Amino acid sequence: MENKKKIKYGFFSNIKFCYSILFKAKKSYRFLIPFSLILGILAAVVSTYLPSIIVYFIENGFEINKALILLLSISLIFLIFKVGNSYLEQILNMGYTITRATVPFFDLTKRSLEMDYQKFEEKEVKDKFMKAQIAIDSNYAGVEGIYHDFPKLLNAIISLIIFAIPSLFISPLILLIALIGFILNLIIAHFIKKKDKILNDEWSKIDNKIRYVSNISENEISSKDIRNYSLAKKFSNLLASYSKELRKVMLKVKFLWFIPDGELTLFALIRDLLAYAILIYEAVNGTINASEFVTLLVSLTAFNSYMDQVIYLIDNNIAYSLGVQYYRSFYDIYGDFSHENKTDINVLSTPFEIEIKNLSFKYKGSDNYIFKDFSLKIKKNEKVAIVGINGAGKTTLAKLLVGLYAPNEGEILINNHNIKEFDINDYYKYVSIINQDVFPLAFTIKDNIVCSYEYDEVKFKKCLKDSGLEEKVNSLKDKENTFLTQNFDKNGVNLSGGELQKMLLARALYKKSSFLILDEPTSALDPVAEKNLYEKYNDLTKNQTSIFISHRLSSTRFCDEIYFIENGKIIEKGTHDELMALKGRYFEMFNIQAKYYQDKKEGEEAYEGA
Repeated sequence: MENKKKIKYGFFSNIKFCYSILFKAKKSYRFLIPFSLILGILAAVVSTYLPSIIVYFIENGFEINKALILLLSISLIFLIFKVGNSYLEQILNMGYTITRATVPFFDLTKRSLEMDYQKFEEKEVKDKFMKAQIAIDSNYAGVEGIYHDFPKLLNAIISLIIFAIPSLFISPLILLIALIGFILNLIIAHFIKKKDKILNDEWSKIDNKIRYVSNISENEISSKDIRNYSLAKKFSNLLASYSKELRKVMLKVKFLWFIPDGELTLFALIRDLLAYAILIYEAVNGTINASEFVTLLVSLTAFNSYMDQVIYLIDNNIAYSLGVQYYRSFYDIYGDFSHENKTDINVLSTPFEIEIKNLSFKYKGSDNYIFKDFSLKIKKNEKVAIVGINGAGKTTLAKLLVGLYAPNEGEILINNHNIKEFDINDYYKYVSIINQDVFPLAFTIKDNIVCSYEYDEVKFKKCLKDSGLEEKVNSLKDKENTFLTQNFDKNGVNLSGGELQKMLLARALYKKSSFLILDEPTSALDPVAEKNLYEKYNDLTKNQTSIFISHRLSSTRFCDEIYFIENGKIIEKGTHDELMALKGRYFEMFNIQAKYYQDKKEGEEAYEGA
């Protein structure tokens, strides 16, 4: 289902999308926003035409007492409108921020977690995710930017129309001059925005580099290498270099707006001079009276002010809409796996029988196939080893089997059903993979083991005991409720490499999946420790179809079938004894490694057996 079509979301579609989120979260805002809009417009109209009213009173000889009462009444009305609108805006602004920081933020995180892993690895998708994040990152960007500025745009447009009415009836020529200026401003702003977008894309690329260097500098794991290999200076130089590039782009953006801003300012001056000249001419010639003169003067000033606001706010809302488009487009990235229940995996018998049939796979952007027409069959309950040198494709094969990658050609069958027939999230419930890289979650030990499954204390305690982690957990003050790392709890602990492996074993035992893959999770341990741990996994997972991946051949001697992979092909297969008897690549590699992973007695027996 690879991006069936490119969906471009329009301006009004994005506005509707944003407000549908807001009105769902804050139902009262359906009424509060229009009410605030009305109050704002009324306050502006009253304050603008107050001088005209005063002149009108004087011109028509109103009694001073009556005039003062009317003026005070109008001023009080203005104050009520102004204070009421200010109070409402504070409430609305708080709701805008809370909504933006919760609903779309959580939705984007959920979408990124549910997206096929293979898609999320792609650079193009990561860039789109970064742009989607920017749309919900701050008060005046994307979603919340529209919340703030779209009502302001409506306010400015309505006010513009209101303040154009006096000119339309009293002096249409002044209105015509103002409208010509408005259209010219729109054309210039549209041209600038096109150029500005190109520069902003360049800005975004440099910003991504700065974020990467900054994040990697703060990363707990990478910071060890930075200090150990004296990379601090290199990182500082990179940040300085990227910052310099960013400043150049920023200068280009400023220069891009410099000349047009000058042109617009000059035209605004000419426009105002012409309008005021016409206004003065009509007043001197008696075409308009004093109150009409003042009305036109304040209307023209307000019209010009709102005209500039409309142009500014249109630009802002278009920019925010583009951010929302990036946000929405991220949801239109489709992977290869199904997220619907075409075939119910829950009715299949377990443990699974797995068959890889004529599989071909290469990474996106590469012409080189990792696997080409690759086939392999694993029987129910069978313990299979995938062995070979580093770079043979073992980890890629593990990711294909677990449903993280999808084949370019061929298929992976589970009990004769293509893996793509299942809801991939249902499939994940039946498979466990223990990877090379161990990243404990900054939660409690219990949460790390139980994950999202229902907690069963008896089962949990048994898994701790079987995995060999029981003694360590019992030695801790908060036992299984102890946090790992200090991210969430200052009293959190850091487990050793061996203890983390035991925790992963406990996690796999607790999940009790039908299909287990161990992708060299013990590579950081010494050979003897790895061998012992693999055998422990074997003993504790008797009723599971299991794949043990390793480049250390002694660790998988117990397996029912061993496949030796090289350059994405199976070059030898059989039991340990059968492969040793072949005296091929497996035999050669086993003997080279023997001195490293066996004690003296085992080593002698192995060589005698060979």
